[in-house]
Formats: sequence, structure tokens, C-alpha cells
Amino acid sequence: MQSTSLQEPNAETLNPPRRGVKPNFVLLLGVLSFLCGVVAVVRVCQIILTVGGNNISNDYLDVVPAINRAFGGQISASNFLTSFKVGQHFVALPVVFHLIAAYLFDWNARAELFMGVGLNIVKTVLLWDLLAHGYKKEWRLLILGGILALVFSMTQASVHFFGQASFPVGLCTLGFTIALWGVIRFKDWRGVLLMLAGGVGSAASMGNVPACWAALLVALVLFGYRLKERNVYFAWLGGAVVSMAPYLYFHAVRPAVLDYCRHPFDVLFFINMLGRPFANQIGLQVGRLPMSEFAGVAGLIMFVIAIAANLRTKNFSLPVKTSLGLCAYGLASDAMLSCVRWYVCPWYTTFAIYFWIGLFGLLISALQSDETTAGHVKPYVARSLGDFFKVACLLCLVVIPVIYGLSNRSWKDKHVYLNTRSPASEAGLRNFREAPSYIEGTLFQWGDGRPKNVTDLALPLERHQLSAFAPDQTWTLQGDFILSRVRVFNSAKVPPVRFIEDQTADHTVPWSHYEHANIYVHAPNSVSWTVALPADVRAAFFKSALTIGSPNKRLKPVITDGVSGQIFAFVENAPGSAPNKELLQEVHATKAGQWLPIEIDLLRFKGKTVTLVFTANGGKGADDDISVFRYPTIDVKLPKRSKEENKAVAERLSSESVLWRPRNTDLNAEFGKEFDPQGTLELPSLTSAEWRREPLKVAMPTDIRGVEKGCSDYLAMYFTPKKSIPVGDFTHLLVSMNAPWMFGRSLKVSIVPEVGKVLTISIPLPGTTGTHTSSYDLKLCELPPGSRIKQLVLYPAAAPGSETKGTITINSVSLAKEKTPFWWEELGK
Repeated sequence: MQSTSLQEPNAETLNPPRRGVKPNFVLLLGVLSFLCGVVAVVRVCQIILTVGGNNISNDYLDVVPAINRAFGGQISASNFLTSFKVGQHFVALPVVFHLIAAYLFDWNARAELFMGVGLNIVKTVLLWDLLAHGYKKEWRLLILGGILALVFSMTQASVHFFGQASFPVGLCTLGFTIALWGVIRFKDWRGVLLMLAGGVGSAASMGNVPACWAALLVALVLFGYRLKERNVYFAWLGGAVVSMAPYLYFHAVRPAVLDYCRHPFDVLFFINMLGRPFANQIGLQVGRLPMSEFAGVAGLIMFVIAIAANLRTKNFSLPVKTSLGLCAYGLASDAMLSCVRWYVCPWYTTFAIYFWIGLFGLLISALQSDETTAGHVKPYVARSLGDFFKVACLLCLVVIPVIYGLSNRSWKDKHVYLNTRSPASEAGLRNFREAPSYIEGTLFQWGDGRPKNVTDLALPLERHQLSAFAPDQTWTLQGDFILSRVRVFNSAKVPPVRFIEDQTADHTVPWSHYEHANIYVHAPNSVSWTVALPADVRAAFFKSALTIGSPNKRLKPVITDGVSGQIFAFVENAPGSAPNKELLQEVHATKAGQWLPIEIDLLRFKGKTVTLVFTANGGKGADDDISVFRYPTIDVKLPKRSKEENKAVAERLSSESVLWRPRNTDLNAEFGKEFDPQGTLELPSLTSAEWRREPLKVAMPTDIRGVEKGCSDYLAMYFTPKKSIPVGDFTHLLVSMNAPWMFGRSLKVSIVPEVGKVLTISIPLPGTTGTHTSSYDLKLCELPPGSRIKQLVLYPAAAPGSETKGTITINSVSLAKEKTPFWWEELGK
């Protein structure tokens, strides 16, 4: 009988090694991940370059005084803390970066945003160095791509595209990242110094101080700093105390500053903020969002799975501990804000993104952990549990890019500040002395009626040639549309002049849009743009391009004998004499979709006021001809003033009794001269039967509790004429009114047309007391020439319940028409 030898089964027989993910497959995923990350970076840079204007606005109002003092050498120990305070935040480090941008780039808005991109690149490299430590190159590439995609996600558009969010938020999170990197990479005095520098720098950038130092304490414990190393913990405590010192000082000076926002921890806020990095509409809603709540709950579930998977395999590697530190920072930031805020603001997304970067690192670490131990036989249940966690972590890693893709397709629903960094914002700021009072609404989103905000922002910039007042300027027709220097002339028989996204009339955008728009001119319509070139201008170069337009995206452009886009120049001579007319350039297009460049040197007009008139001339088939001019601009170079000249400008400005006389108010000497006395319609007295007083309910955004943000109950005056008023017969709405000093000193007017949507405009009162007449240019309503007004609704911007109650007294309301321009008859010759 043949004998057989029996052998004990080994570990490999009962528990064969699992097949890991093939390196080539991981490398392919890594390449795709890296490409997605690069696309995210390029997308941010492309939007910075092509969207918005070159101006500062909103929260910069609190930064301008510090820059003004710095340029004047007036920052001292006595005003140090107050110079670096914005709202409730101590922002010394961001102000330093603003100052660098002001000195090096004349406070160019886009230069600041690219500096913010640089901060994010540094942050990405540091995070990658920590999370990818010890991994093979294919995994390192995958991790780098994931971090890039998250750091440059479009859900952070409010930070990417506004410098006064980019610097505070970017430097705050970068400071924490540097501190964490130091704690992890150097377990000696270098790590302690980096922790102190990064933590204090983070605190000197924004008020997220408790979350930063709490997360650093977690990191110290995770990375084995023992209690016997008490010097490290004393250093941590000292850094935390120094970081809190400015805020303790602010609280001591004004104890009630935080009373309005302190409340118990709010779970709904916590979940909604945690899910904001993967939600849409975050720039439009500050309350609950279903997509945000789904992502927040899913993130917490995935976090528990990732923790359990790593604990099961006793994986306590450096990337795991780093990931926990990042998650701690994101969760602590979320928890802190859940106790002091009711509105989930979109810039909070950057703090929440740290939780998701940490979660990404935990999931990668769980997949990297070794499931087998040499020579040890694992029971079936243990192997099955291991398989479960592997599959669960893999599914989690699939979920993240899916919800990322769903939330990052669009950025236009995620920004907040671009409406105040539009071409109109830039033009209104630069030309504030000749601008109407309602440019305030293009610069500040806090509600208008506070004209001092405009002068506080504009005067220091004008004095030092910064931002929109820099020597290198770009004037735009779209931006100047808010000024009286742009006029449109429409025929009721064809579609009106309008701003469009591309080449078709049904892709319209408002004049105040933050994206650069083209102008649609259907023959025989025309649009004029009057510019005054300074006598010392060094360069003035007009740029645009022409193509054939279409009235509808479903219709191809009509091409018979082609379309000619013409640009005329009119220079007014002495009063009573005929203006000089000159055809600057005529471009003839015969092919749809073809953009023909237009470039004109205007330097020969320096020291003169020139009116550029844009028309379409199609020859025989003129009624069907449409010219589209691509975003017309004039690149202007002015000389840089010396310090002595700036001092003289400052003295001249300080001697003015009234700092701003808006062009649309009777404070301005030119007001009313443009109106035709024969073209005025006085509406009935407000005491007549055609006016009635009724309550008005205005829809307001809601916070996380569903409570409306502000008061929505108004008392309004309704005017319903016996016969609707034709819009084409008038160019301006005039209101004579007065009001006491109050919060929101402005009149809201809702224009109700017979056809179309209701338009609500705002007419701020000038910054003086007494009765004054203010006008509003109806071209800004962009109503078709044949439209008719069936109702007007007037109500104050300051509703009952606002900080200071008040009443606007309206004396009269009328409609007026501008005189025919001096060059009109010459155009047809």
C-alpha cells in the first residue's frame, strides 16, 4: 500500500494573498486624477482672466483705510489693531498681502486672485507631501490629483474670485497647513516654530482660531508628543493665547459685538456646512439645501467607515494620522461656526473641504493596508469583514468624484461677490464723480442708500492711483453703460440693442453682468459711446471684433450681401458749429461665425471728447442685417503721478465740502441740461386717486432655521395710470424726495410692464439732507421700445425693523426724455 505524507496546511493555502490593485491600473487612475486636478486649476485661472472687472468692492471698504495709512506712512502702535480689523476678524496678514499687491500691481484685482492661486498651490503641495508619504509613485499621483481637484473646486468660487475672501480664507487655511506640516515632519524645535508661525499666521488672517489650535492639539497627541514633552504643549498654549489676544481685545472694547450670533450648537447648520463642498446653489441660498444635507450625512457615514477600516487593520501610518488631523480641522471649524452663525455662507466651504481631503486620505490608506499577516491563518469571518471594508472604501472613493462632478459642472450658482466686480462696477468706481448715485449697488451688496461708502472706497484709490484708477486702465462699453456717456437708439421695427453672450439675440445678459458681453446692433439701430481722453494720455487703443448676428439660436444668420459694422467718431467743435465726422473703421462680414478684428488707435484724439457710434449697414438687405461687436474696450495708459503730485491731489480732495455730487441728482451742476423740456410727463400728485397706499410683501432669503433674512413687510405706494405709458417716449424716471438719515436711504421702484417681468430699481438719495430730485436712466431697464408701463410701485429700501426706521417723503414723480445728440443729424449724411 502506497503511503502518502500528510502536511499541515499553511497560511497561504487557507488564506491566499489577495490580489492587490494592479500598479498599471492605479497609474492610469492617477493620470486621470491628475488631469482632473489640472483642469480644475486651469478653469479657475481662465475665469479669473476672462470674467469680471478690475476693481475692489464690498469688504475691501474696511481694508482701504489701512492701505491708505500705509501709503501715507501713518500706521502706528496706536492704530495697529484697528487698522487690521475687518468686521469681527483680525486680518493683519491679508492686509500685508493687499499692500504687496498695491505696491507691485497697483492693487490689480486679477493680480490678487492669482496670488491666491499661488497660496492654494503651496497648500496643495504641503498636503500632498503629508498624505502621499510612503506611497508608491502611482498612488502619489492619484493623491495629488485628488487634492488639486478638491482645493480648486468650483464650490469655492466665492473664495477663488474675490480677493478679500481669497486672502483671509486662503492664508488662514494655509497657516494651519504649515503648522500641521511642521508638527508632522519635524519632531523638534523646527516643528514647534512652524506650528507657532503657522497657527499665529492663521489667527492673524481670519477668526477661525479655536478650530485651528484644537486640530493642532489633536495632531500633537496623534503624532506621539508625550505629556513629559511639556515644553511643546506650553508652546501650543502660548500660541493659542497669542492668537486669541486680538479678539479678546476687540471683545473688551465692544462686548456686544457677538451678542447677535451666539447660540447653541445647531445640527442642521453642521450638516449643511459639511456638505457645502458638494452642493449646487450655495451662492444663492444661505439656508438648507437638500444636496448639501445629503453630502454632509454621506460624508459622516464614509468617515465612520474609513475609521473602522483603518482601525481594523491597525493602520496608524503617517497618512492616516495626517488625515485625522485634517478631518479634525474641518469638523472643528464646522462645529464652531454652528454656534455663532445662522447663515451658511459660501466661503465656509474652504474650511469644510479640509474634512473631505482628510476623508479622501483615510479611504486611500484603508485600501493600502495589508490584509494578511505572514504565517497567520485568518478565519473566514475576518476575511469576509476585510472584504466588506475594502469594497465599502472603494465605493466611497467612487461616490466622492460622482458628487464632485454633479456639483462642479457650474460655477455661476456658487459665487457671491462677482456682481460687485463686474465691468459696470469698475467703470462706476473709476468715474464716480460723473456717475449716478445707483453705482453704489454695483459696488456693495449690503443694500444701498449709504453714499459715504462710495467716497470712502473711491477717494483713497483715486489719490494713490490704485485699482480702477491705476495708470493702466481698460475702459469698456459694457461697463460705461451705467453712465450717461453711453446711449442707445432703437427702432420699434427690429430687435433693440442689447448685450449678449455670443452671437444670438436670445442669449441676452444684463448690462450689469459680471461676464464680458458682446453688443448686438440690428440695422438701423445704433449705440454711442462718449469718452474724454486726457491730454497726458500715453496710449489709447480701441479693440473689438465683428461677426454676423442672428435673432435666434435656431435660425442661421441672414446673409445676402453681407453685413458691415461701422464705427464713426464725432468730435464736437465750438457750440453751434457742425461736429467733425469721421468713419474710423468699416468691417464687412460675409461669413457666419467668423470674427473680424477691429483695432483703432485713438491717441490722436487726446485732450478731446470723442463720441464713437456703432452701426450696422447691410446695403440692399439692411432690414435683416445684424452686427455683433465683441466686448468693445479701450486700453488706456496714463502717467504715474509722483509723491508730490499725489500730495497735491490729496490737498485738493480734502478741501472739497461735498465729496460726491452724483450726476443723476440736482447736486450736480449738469443735472437736467440733457432733458428736452417738451418731452416731460408729470405724473399725478401722490394724493390723487390714481395713487394708493398698500402693504407690500417682498420675498427674502431664509437662514438655516427657515427664518427670513431681514424684514419683508413694506408700505408701498402704487400708481396705476388710466392709460399705460409707452416706454419708448421717455428716457428717464425723475423723483423729487427727501428722507432723514437712516439705514438704507434709498427708494425702490418696481416697474410693471404690460408684457414681461417686473423690474425693480433702486434710487439712492444723495448724501445731503433736504429735498432733492434724482433720476434713473430707463435704458438700464433694457425694455423693448414698444413696451408700456401699466404700474409703478414705490417703497423705501429701509423697511420697518431695520437698524434705523425712517420715512421717505415723495413730492413728485415724472418721466423725461433726453435731447437728440449733437451728432445725430450728421450720422445720416
